Amino acid sequence: MKVLVPLADGFEEMEGIIIIDVLRRAGLEVRTASLKPGEVLASRKTRHLADTTIDAVRKETFDAVVLPGGAEGARNLAADAHLAEILQDMKTRDRII
Repeated sequence: MKVLVPLADGFEEMEGIIIIDVLRRAGLEVRTASLKPGEVLASRKTRHLADTTIDAVRKETFDAVVLPGGAEGARNLAADAHLAEILQDMKTRDRII
């Protein structure tokens, strides 16, 4: 199973990092993608480097997308047009969000 975990500035570390860790330990293929190139600054001001960017994975096929919370992070994810495109495709294909 191929899972996308988008990371946006302000994401809640516990909701992002722990799910990534658990899914990888379970043997799933997990790709993290930031909204922009470079580091992502999480809600508690820790810095994280995603595997790639949302723009780079737009045409890839995923079985699931996990959206980490955090008020600011959720707002940033909701405002991203490329992520909206991915989520609409996931919904159309009846995939897990």
